[in-house]
Amino acid sequence: MLSKVKLWMTINKLQTAKEKLKAIILSSNRKTEDIVFELEKHKIVPSESTKYLGMVIDRNLTFGKERRKLERLLGQLLGPWSA
Repeated sequence: MLSKVKLWMTINKLQTAKEKLKAIILSSNRKTEDIVFELEKHKIVPSESTKYLGMVIDRNLTFGKERRKLERLLGQLLGPWSA
């Protein structure tokens, strides 16, 4: 699959910043320790979470960090009415 992406990028004269490439496998029951992607000899190891468009996305799509951030923000905005 990554070879198809690489071919498409080459045809469209695009390049990747290999040091910025991230991978996340969206699954709650599959072990990812042994899965490694490779693009032009650059290894991409999936992580438990990643930041995309300013949001932290975890592999189970629970959005735990985002929810806690929102709870803190609402607590500050609403003050004593937030209880």
